[in-house]
Amino acid sequence: MGATRVKNERWAHEVGGLLFDLDGTLVCSLQLIERVLGGWARKVGQDPAALIAASHGRRTQDIVCRYCPADRDPLRERAELDAQFAESLEGVEAIAGAAAFIESLGALPWGIVTSAERALTERRLRAVGLPIPRVLVAAEDVAQGKPDPAGYRLGAELLGIPPAQLLVFEDAPAGIAAAQAAGMRVLVVGEQDPSGSGLACLRDYAQVEVALMPGESRRAMLALRRTAKQA
Repeated sequence: MGATRVKNERWAHEVGGLLFDLDGTLVCSLQLIERVLGGWARKVGQDPAALIAASHGRRTQDIVCRYCPADRDPLRERAELDAQFAESLEGVEAIAGAAAFIESLGALPWGIVTSAERALTERRLRAVGLPIPRVLVAAEDVAQGKPDPAGYRLGAELLGIPPAQLLVFEDAPAGIAAAQAAGMRVLVVGEQDPSGSGLACLRDYAQVEVALMPGESRRAMLALRRTAKQA
């Protein structure tokens, strides 16, 4: 099923906390990801466009496991990819409005669940001027990556908040599936819902209004102009 376009409608929900994906959600690193994975795809005889499209939201080790030819050492291939991702911040920048949005959360609990390694995640966050949260679930923290829900379940556990009270910001089908399987509501960062299920979308964080609940600084009402399914 293809991506779903949207048009404006009101969307508002009370939440007890937030979980964010990293790449494509808080940090724009698409240029770097396409350069590194495209080069690797050509090296191992895969179609770059197809490999990149299938890899959004997934861990490097899972990409290598799926696409590495039998005559190559997957551990060496992963190490080379990790080194290329780690050595460059070319084209990496914060998603529009992300810094101000996070600042507006006050005491509302939030964290990150990413398919990137912890060291790389922290480096990218520092590079774009975004804070490193107390709760950060990285690739090495779970046995199975997205679309498996393990990462988001761990994020909820570390925040101490039931999954049904959490809102997840995601951009990739694998991450959306993981969050939904964990029992969480999802808001898509981008103009289209790549899962094709008509989820609410936002172009950037300036669209989101945060209102902390009176006398309850750890709960908030989030609202935006919602996107509805359009042919």
